[in-house]
Amino acid sequence: MRHIDQRESDAILAAMRQVALAGGALTAADRASISAAGRYLLRWTGWIDGDVLPTIGPADLAATLEGPELKSDAVKYLAIMTIVDGTLDKKKVARLLDYSRALDIEEGYLTPSPAIRRRSTNASARRTIRRT
Repeated sequence: MRHIDQRESDAILAAMRQVALAGGALTAADRASISAAGRYLLRWTGWIDGDVLPTIGPADLAATLEGPELKSDAVKYLAIMTIVDGTLDKKKVARLLDYSRALDIEEGYLTPSPAIRRRSTNASARRTIRRT
């Protein structure tokens, strides 16, 4: 991967936050994932506070990132946020797809297979039944 400048890394982390927020408030897992991505993938040296990252929309992210390799990597980082809490969150997936479309990145992993959708639906149904 080429060197990612501060502006690009800020944009990717902010987009990760936006995907996480699609599922509601940031969780501890969301914050840890954003921080780890900044430190280990994007080579930040300081502390990353996911709560204060700016808002960035799909079009702004696309305008900030240059090159197909960086855009593809960014979508991978955003995809992690859809499952970081241990379940596939449909609202987060929808937000991820907004970003991937804006970045013009289409990968097979972006759309869950029918088997995964069934398992996720079955797990949701079991949780609902247990609560009633």
